[in-house]
Amino acid sequence: MIKIRLPSYICRWLIVCALAPAAYAAQTDLATVPLITSAPQTVLPNLLYVLDDSGSMDSTYMPDDANNFAGKYGYASEQCNGVYYNPAITYSPPVTSTGTPYSNSSFTSASTNGFNSSASTVNLSTSFKASSGDTAAAAYYYTYSGTQTTEAQKNY
Repeated sequence: MIKIRLPSYICRWLIVCALAPAAYAAQTDLATVPLITSAPQTVLPNLLYVLDDSGSMDSTYMPDDANNFAGKYGYASEQCNGVYYNPAITYSPPVTSTGTPYSNSSFTSASTNGFNSSASTVNLSTSFKASSGDTAAAAYYYTYSGTQTTEAQKNY
């Protein structure tokens, strides 16, 4: 008979492995009907983690079709360009990780990055550019004052 002596840490590891319950992945059924027509309780929860690296977040317009209005009314109006200034909204400064708001910018010294207090500034009364190709000018926006009631009727 051959005797083998194992170090104590290996013995403890073997005992832990022998006593630990086995972990198994649970099976789940795949949907056999469209999820949109299923009752809510039949759809199992999911988690989706998405990263957007498309570059669209660098755009000064939204939706993508608003780029067609560059230099025209639609580009400089919240009616057509979802990221353009809307005078009906009071814009607050962003908040820090602790929930404390960053300081307000002034019109003549507006921060180019609300999350970086040392970022450059721009004088919106003289150096505003609605899009990258525009010439610097005073900040401006358009508001619709026509009589049409729906976005389709306004036709930009």
